[in-house]
Amino acid sequence: MSSWFLRGAEGRQYNWAKFVCPNADPVSYTPAEPGATEGMWSLTRPEVSSAAAAIGADAVMLGQLLRQRHASHTAGRLRVGDRVTDRCAICGAKMIRKGFRAWIDEPDDSDDASTQRRIAGRLGFEAPGRTLRTTWHPTKREAEAWARHERNRAQA
Repeated sequence: MSSWFLRGAEGRQYNWAKFVCPNADPVSYTPAEPGATEGMWSLTRPEVSSAAAAIGADAVMLGQLLRQRHASHTAGRLRVGDRVTDRCAICGAKMIRKGFRAWIDEPDDSDDASTQRRIAGRLGFEAPGRTLRTTWHPTKREAEAWARHERNRAQA
């Protein structure tokens, strides 16, 4: 997915983009309760459950894999020849244009993400983060203004 971002404190990124794949964020993470060792991943798209059943995979793990692939630098709109289509380059789903998506990412500090961070660091990339909040705006300018406002508010 083609997007723009501003860097904030503590590794947070304040992002905005025009198109989004409906499969880009099929799972959500709930942090661990005080005293517990692990948080919990849950599905946000029921279609992932039926797809996982069809291929004999764990639904939550399939959702995590979809999320990781959509966070890669190759995510975006599919090109066929010289034309850009309205399909996702990762999974082929029809992309949604609901205006401009704006969201906040922060580094994932879970134990599962430590290996991803280490490998991404060696390759010169950033490991995928955890999405904190998403909003939608009718124009790119409003989405960018929201990202700047949220970054400035967090730094204050």
